[in-house]
Amino acid sequence: MKKKLLTFLSAFLLMFCQQTAKAGDFFVNCYGYSNNLWSTFFFQLPADLINAIFAELSEEPIGAGALTYEFLSFNDNGQAIDVKKGNYFGFKARDLFSNIEYGLKFGYQPRMLPFGVYVKCGYNLRQFRAQICENDYSKYLLQSINPGLGVRISPFMTLVEEGKTSPIFEIGAAYVCNLSCKAPYEDDKNHFGEGLTSDFGVGIRGESYSLILGAQLFHYNYFNQDYTPDNGRTFPYANIKSKRFGVSLTFNIDF
Repeated sequence: MKKKLLTFLSAFLLMFCQQTAKAGDFFVNCYGYSNNLWSTFFFQLPADLINAIFAELSEEPIGAGALTYEFLSFNDNGQAIDVKKGNYFGFKARDLFSNIEYGLKFGYQPRMLPFGVYVKCGYNLRQFRAQICENDYSKYLLQSINPGLGVRISPFMTLVEEGKTSPIFEIGAAYVCNLSCKAPYEDDKNHFGEGLTSDFGVGIRGESYSLILGAQLFHYNYFNQDYTPDNGRTFPYANIKSKRFGVSLTFNIDF
């Protein structure tokens, strides 16, 4: 498994390393990813098409790619709840389409300054089955958007100008807003919580690219503990707590 993963990572990075550009003031890209290794390529294709259009308009190479994984678990008064959220290496539909996100990220960092800023917004679709409301597994599907902003720090930009690399750091925040859902009691998005997330990344920046290892922390409970459905059951999620965080490896072509 480790050998296959290393081979995949090498091919993944080489796919984006065949273009070069001069370091510039802006970085922009559209991204798409899945919480499944094999479908990552499929969901990246529409984003690649949009990046190609951006590149044609700006006459600069633009690209992005990401490997991501999100950890999600629930407990009821400290007792773990069984969740079927898809296998990262699986080939079934519930594996391939368990967690999908598309987004756009645009940033500005003057050529010789170590600080930059960016804004982003992503659309996320998440589905899973869990033994929460009934004895059987209930299906949940949630659509949301997550607008956010952040700062990028490249402390040694003079090295980049000399054809070398600089460490790069990103710190950002976003707010998750629910759009719609399908859930056991009724299709009411209030089943789920909304709130802030924070993003942290560290990596390297070269003359025309950046490679960043990131982490995403969620500062709210996945379910709305104050939710009461119309069928009269009071606060079905009152004692349900979630543990959720994500990790990512992203590669961007900057111009």
